[in-house]
Order: sequence, then structure tokens, then C-alpha cells
Amino acid sequence: MCPVLILLVLASFEGQPLAQPPTPAPGPREAISEPDKSARPDKEALLKEISSLLTGTFSSAEQHVKDPEHYLDIRLRMVRIWADRTDGVWLYVEQAAATNTDKPYRQRVYHVTITADGKARSEVYQLPGDPLVYAGAGESKVKAALLEALRPHDLVLKEGCAVELARISTRVWEGGTTGKACASERGGAAYATASVLADDSGLVTWDRGMDKDGKQVWGATEGGYRFKRIPDPPRASSESVPDPAGRPPTSK
Repeated sequence: MCPVLILLVLASFEGQPLAQPPTPAPGPREAISEPDKSARPDKEALLKEISSLLTGTFSSAEQHVKDPEHYLDIRLRMVRIWADRTDGVWLYVEQAAATNTDKPYRQRVYHVTITADGKARSEVYQLPGDPLVYAGAGESKVKAALLEALRPHDLVLKEGCAVELARISTRVWEGGTTGKACASERGGAAYATASVLADDSGLVTWDRGMDKDGKQVWGATEGGYRFKRIPDPPRASSESVPDPAGRPPTSK
């Protein structure tokens, strides 16, 4: 092509806008996400599940046989009390050596509720007076009646000792205490910690006392106690049950 012609052609394109890519067609408008109401925890169902896992009789005998150096043969019993209350589930708890179940070394009341995010929270209470008065309440109608006569305001809350459990799968819950808020003076401890795993086979619990420097001073050193679920002991067949109105006791 002639140089003059080339210059004329180039000149004809000067000042013309560059070609722009085609504008994409507008897509569908994004929907505004709404809260999924179905994702809200069913507190009643969760409370029923966790309470069914905690309630019953448990034994560490199998673990004791395998490792008698580090684990004792312990019985753990949890029974529901105040079943008519609607503010959660209340459990009477006792732990005792298998050779001395009528004299538990630990007795508590747990108040189990479900939090807004679906966790199980168990507040820990001490019994008033001599707790051995209530020992064996799971089997004894007389002792059970004494417990039923109590009310939450009669108990002493152990501040900072609440346990929170998260549901990690169906009928499996795991958690423990938080931080150093659960005070303890036993064996030179400054605070106590607890971790818990609950499922259909039983419980794994690890209670430990720590000094002010975080060094363990009491509790199992090789991991938690493994409590296998066992059949509940039989209830006493004939006992005189005290009447709350003060009338002479009758057998039930």
C-alpha cells in the first residue's frame, strides 16, 4: 500500500474511542438471607438427652482392674430429684468407694439447664448440714423423702464450679469447668478443674486440684476416671416414709 494511503487510513481512526467489552447482562438479585429458625436449639430435647446420659449408676471397676496403681474402684450414682420443677433438671450425686457405698466421700446437687447456644450447663451445689443424712437416697425411700423436702434455697452454690458441656455428636457431650474460678483448699490447692465426657456407655470425669502456679496437687494423674454404666441397685422394699404433714410414717 502507498505510504500516503496508509497515513490517510491511520488518520481516520484518530480520536475514535477504543472498543469496550460488552456489558454483562444483569443477573438475578441476590436474596437477603433470613435467620434459620430451625437452627435454634431445641432446649427441651437437649435437656432430655443430657439428663438421660447423666442419670444412673456408674462404676470404675473395669479401669481399676486394668490399672489399680492409678485408679480406685469407685461407684458414682446420680438420681433425679424435684421432678416437678420446670427450671431444668436437678440431680442428687454421690461418689463412694465400692467397699463403702453407704458412706460416700462426695455428695452434691447438680442443676442442669440448656444455654441459648445449646450447651448443657450444670451448676454445683453443696447440701446443708451433714450430707451423710442423705446418703443412699437413690435406693432409700426415707432418704429420698428427706431430699424432696429440701428446696434450692437450702443448698449452697459452689461459685465458679459450673460445668458446661457441648453436644459434639448425637448423645455425646464433652466439656468442663472454665478457668481458675472454682476455689479449692484441699491438699494445698488454690483451685479445682473438671472435665467430663458423657455418652451412652458412661462417663469419663477428670477432677484435679491445682496450686497457685498451676501444678496439680490432687486427682488422677494418668487421665480421667472411666465410669461404665451399670444396673441401678435395687430399692429398699420396705421402709417407713416420713410424712411431710407430720403424721406417723407409713410403709410405701
